[in-house]
Amino acid sequence: MAYVITGATGHIGNNLIRKLSELGEDVKIVVRKKTDYIKDLNIEIIEGSFLDEVLMNDIIAPGDYVIHLAAYINLVNKDWNTFYDVNIKGTVSLAEISYKKHVKKFLYASSTEALSKPNRGAILEPAHTIDTSKFKSYYSISKAEATNYLLNFKEKHPDFNLAIVYPGCVVGINDYKPSEIGKVFIDCLKGKMEFTIRGHYSFVNVKDIVSAIINICKFDKQGSFLLTGTNKSVMELYESINRILENNKKPHRIPRFLAYMAIPFVKYLSKTALDILMENDDYRIDKAKSELNYNLTDFDLTIKETLEWFRDYYL
Repeated sequence: MAYVITGATGHIGNNLIRKLSELGEDVKIVVRKKTDYIKDLNIEIIEGSFLDEVLMNDIIAPGDYVIHLAAYINLVNKDWNTFYDVNIKGTVSLAEISYKKHVKKFLYASSTEALSKPNRGAILEPAHTIDTSKFKSYYSISKAEATNYLLNFKEKHPDFNLAIVYPGCVVGINDYKPSEIGKVFIDCLKGKMEFTIRGHYSFVNVKDIVSAIINICKFDKQGSFLLTGTNKSVMELYESINRILENNKKPHRIPRFLAYMAIPFVKYLSKTALDILMENDDYRIDKAKSELNYNLTDFDLTIKETLEWFRDYYL
């Protein structure tokens, strides 16, 4: 029995393979190319693409845990073909191979951006397929369509051991690429000017996500789980960063129309990202808490750990 993991060089993946290796688990990862920050880990590294059906059929064995984290993430609405091939077609192929191989569990990392969110009120795990008719982002559409395929596949094949997680905005250590939110931390550490707008998001420590994924496998849980965290405004995020850095910087608050105008000049800004900040983020994580022992790391501690890691690795 092995953990077969796609997307292992991403933020969640990097932390997951380290934790599984630390626990002495047999881990196989599929990567397009080896990178320095994974080469010394006690895991099996297979160069290739999870889109290669022949390769994945050879790698996956009966009784394995298949954890599918890989995704094409781009908040600019371009290149639908890549979104489709990676996020939808790739997920379909991997699920079908896993089912035929009788894996122990297939775990898929969807996204909160793949959920239909009411304008107000509680957001819970989807009880049925997701309505994508109002989605504008290629990323949201592709992740939701992949999620819908898996939900329908499970309905047709009740013996398919499926779990789906919906992470919020993931922050924390081992963010090597880095993520879009990671670039914000780097800019703050470099002393760049800070701009804030009205909006909020659910920030979650990557270690909390990893613990939940491992517990899904350990406790053999099926179904959907919201893995979100602490709801904070953009201003509150910057205030926490500056408080921990012990500086007196005050972010410049700008109106949203100026933020949209600044999109071509700021690397981590996009219309999709700005729209997300205005969405309802009243996520309820009672199910994850009760079934997965999902406990949230203190927000300021998360920010502190993240800043320390970025300072040590990037600066």
